[in-house]
Amino acid sequence: MSFSWKDRRATLNSLHENRPELLIIGGGVVGCSIAYHAAALGLNCVLMEKNDIASGASGNSTGLAHAGLRYLAQGRVGYVFREGHERARLQEMAPHWVRPFNFIFPVYKKDPVSFATVRLGTWIYDVLGWLDALWTRGRLVRRHRVIKAPELLSRVPGVRSEGLHGATEYFVDAQIQDTRFTLGLAQEAARRGARILTYTEVLGFSPQETIQKVSYRDRITDESYDISQPLVINATGAWIDEVRQSGGWRQPRLRLSKGIHLVVDHLAEVPLIFSTQTKGQVFFVLPFGREASIIGTTDTAVDGSPDEAAPDGRDVFELIRRLFHFFPYLRQGSHLMEAIELYKQVHVRDVYWGIRPLLRQSGSTVSASREHAVIKESPSFWSIPGVKLTAGRAVGEEVAREAWNILRKSAAPEIAFRPLPGGEFKDYDFFVQEAQKRFRLGENSDDIIAYLVSTYGTRYVEVLRWADHEPHYRERVLADEPWIHAQAAHAVEEEMVLTLNDFLWRRTKWSHLRDIPDTSLHRIVNVLAERLDWAPDDVEHQLAEYRTEWQRHRLHE
Repeated sequence: MSFSWKDRRATLNSLHENRPELLIIGGGVVGCSIAYHAAALGLNCVLMEKNDIASGASGNSTGLAHAGLRYLAQGRVGYVFREGHERARLQEMAPHWVRPFNFIFPVYKKDPVSFATVRLGTWIYDVLGWLDALWTRGRLVRRHRVIKAPELLSRVPGVRSEGLHGATEYFVDAQIQDTRFTLGLAQEAARRGARILTYTEVLGFSPQETIQKVSYRDRITDESYDISQPLVINATGAWIDEVRQSGGWRQPRLRLSKGIHLVVDHLAEVPLIFSTQTKGQVFFVLPFGREASIIGTTDTAVDGSPDEAAPDGRDVFELIRRLFHFFPYLRQGSHLMEAIELYKQVHVRDVYWGIRPLLRQSGSTVSASREHAVIKESPSFWSIPGVKLTAGRAVGEEVAREAWNILRKSAAPEIAFRPLPGGEFKDYDFFVQEAQKRFRLGENSDDIIAYLVSTYGTRYVEVLRWADHEPHYRERVLADEPWIHAQAAHAVEEEMVLTLNDFLWRRTKWSHLRDIPDTSLHRIVNVLAERLDWAPDDVEHQLAEYRTEWQRHRLHE
């Protein structure tokens, strides 16, 4: 089954003739997981997202599938075990999008957590991973190792040496391609029969006890419609309270927290996690792409609409100040503010941010619970706040089963395991090597094949078919990157790309990694225009929208 714009009008028209049992609002990881599991159970469901798939926090995360070592320090062992179990599940579902990530945790004399405590914590982390592997008959994770200071300084040149005790290296966590994983849930939901509508905004409700009228607008055509709906699930993340208010529920449920990240010039080959002087908060330095790193993140309370939340000078100052602390050689000049401004102008490639939909509670957002809740505002309207990326799949299954229980008045059946699109293999490294032996795109194309496998898994062959469709589809977008134009054609036909921003910021994240020259940008938009039937005015509009988004993500312009 295709997942493209061609089916969109038919899907919109079908809502009145084939009224769904379940309406899911929100196309983040939770909403897409609910749709995936509800469709697998056999429920007639539709998902509406006012923007694109994973356009909120689900597509702007740190990119980790992990339990979170810091939660052990809070004594939340059960939470860490559940999240670790789910991390293993995600790797099984999508081995191309969820890859093992061996963190190194340097420890310094003045850190709030001692070296002995960190070693004990990583040992407990290992044990929880081993217990889960024994329970599920999965693969045992490698035991953590202690790294002495000289070895760390050799492996991570430029890292702070003053006061360094050493480090631990642990192998429990994983890196997740957040936008791709969320997209995969949506694709598989559609394959199982869910109807997925992006750029479809829910405007309001007329709630009743057992059935409610829902008003919505197609943002592509600007046409509005109504449907009667027995059960609505509000999985809109940071926008949960705004959606609730449109139905008359005024009491806020959320405490919003902003997390920003900077994409900077390459810093280290290995992922690093550092303690900070803020209790409960850590600092990440993560490899990103071939020549960049991600640093983050912040955790600051947000008042007002999440649409208006954006990085400010304090957020950027704090991240670069921490970076200078752990990598002192990066600070050029005696005055901190001047050094930060210089680094920002020369080395910061991109800024991105997400708004965490935490359950409303007192105290700092840093120490706030990351647990979720299923809040039944009425029998026909539920809200799902408080979900981390790692837990999104599991929460979606939980909610879908509860919806089945209510709608079908029986216990939900078991859901057969099926990998997400492209995940039909076990050994990632072996699969990449076989793909490189099997296909060539001219000379020196091994990097292209490896990149396509990491992005599409077994479906890389579908992209290569597009590469044979038009001669220029085989060409690299940029000479020093493994990206090819065929990806744009594939994204339109198989990944529900409706705009240039969908493709460059979410399906590929190329624009987070670097600036794309105008000549390359026009070639990409022309590929999209060929598939989406854009007129010249449409192309200019897409370019203008892209440049507006680009400005939001750049600090040096």
